[in-house]
Amino acid sequence: MNKLIEVRNLTKCYQSHDYQVRAVEGINFSLKKGDFLSIVGPSGAGKSTLLHSLGGILPPDKGEVLYQNKNIYNQKENKLANWRNKTIGFVFQFYYLIEELNILENIALAGLKMKKKYSFQRAAQLLEYFGLIERKNSYPSQLSGGQKQKVAIARALLNKPSIVLCDEPTGNLDHESQERIKLLLEKINKDDKVTIILVTHNIKLAESGKQMVFIEGGRLTEEGGKNESIS
Repeated sequence: MNKLIEVRNLTKCYQSHDYQVRAVEGINFSLKKGDFLSIVGPSGAGKSTLLHSLGGILPPDKGEVLYQNKNIYNQKENKLANWRNKTIGFVFQFYYLIEELNILENIALAGLKMKKKYSFQRAAQLLEYFGLIERKNSYPSQLSGGQKQKVAIARALLNKPSIVLCDEPTGNLDHESQERIKLLLEKINKDDKVTIILVTHNIKLAESGKQMVFIEGGRLTEEGGKNESIS
């Protein structure tokens, strides 16, 4: 099967005072449609930088991010933004829901390129899928942390992305909610063949993935800490 996304020698540096920090360095991997990769590492290991580069938000200093054999950064910003909107779904540790909108509206708002009617229909379908349709008129402040994260995942799926990027998606949740989100990500990957790249410090959550690698000092390795979480 053809590669869906491929990373070649990805490197990103930051200047910190008088020295240079290599957030990610020489990273290489490729994934096919329906793959689920977990990347585990402590804070400051380069997880979020890597994810932002994969999602078309943060151009690398060196290397390439290829989607269907084309470098995503070899296009103008408006085309890159359009690609990102159609192809990538982001799920973050913080939910970033708009408190003044109900959850149906929060999800539908992501459909910038959709007709309004279809956007709301799609949002309702996702709430049904996630078991939250009865709460469609509820506001974020009326939901639990786990329910908010389900809404955030539904929003990420609204445009039917090929790839979902998850950045510590259970970092603010209790154990029970963590388990529910873990099962939900596995279900999305299995049912919809969505390619998932998950970065986390939590080994147990990372076990959702079909593949697991570790990141430390901006480099990937197949070996790492064996505890439930890395801090």
